Amino acid sequence: KTNVERIRELKETYQFVLSTLPTISSVTTTAGSKCKLGDTIYISVLFTKSITSNTGAKLKLKGIKNGSTIGVDDVVYADYSGGSGSTSITFKYVVHEGDESDKLEVYNESGKGPIEGMTSANAHLDVLADANNLQENYTIAIDGKSPKVDTITITTDAVFGNINDD
Repeated sequence: KTNVERIRELKETYQFVLSTLPTISSVTTTAGSKCKLGDTIYISVLFTKSITSNTGAKLKLKGIKNGSTIGVDDVVYADYSGGSGSTSITFKYVVHEGDESDKLEVYNESGKGPIEGMTSANAHLDVLADANNLQENYTIAIDGKSPKVDTITITTDAVFGNINDD
C-alpha cells in the first residue's frame, strides 16, 4: 500500500471527538450603582455552555473593606444562588454592616479563577478578559454603614399657653 492509502485507512479507522469545557464568557449584575446595608447583590457568571454547579460554590469578590480590614487575602465571597444546569450561574452577596467599596470587583488573578468550589472538570475557570468582567462594565459602590445621629437640636421658639375651656 502507498502512504496515501495508509493515511486514508487511518482516517477512516480513527475518529477523534474533541470536547471543550465551558468557559466563562462574562459577568453581569442587576445591582444598582450604589448598594446599602442589607441590599442583596446578585451576580451572574455566564458560561459558553451549560454547566453543573454544586451549592457550595462561591464567587470571589474583592475591593470590599469592612472597617479597617478587608476579607482574607483581600477576598470576600458571594454565595451560590442558583442556575446549575444552565449557562448562567448566579451568586448573591448581602451588604454587611461596615462594608465599603468604591468599585466592587470579581477576583481575577491568573491561575486562580474567580469561582471556588467548582473543579476544572466542570469548566475552565481561569482569568476573564477584562472587557467581560464585572468591574469593566459596572461601577457598584457599597456603603454598609448605618446612619448615626450625632446631635439633636430642639428649638424653644414655640409659644405655649393655656387653653380656655369656656
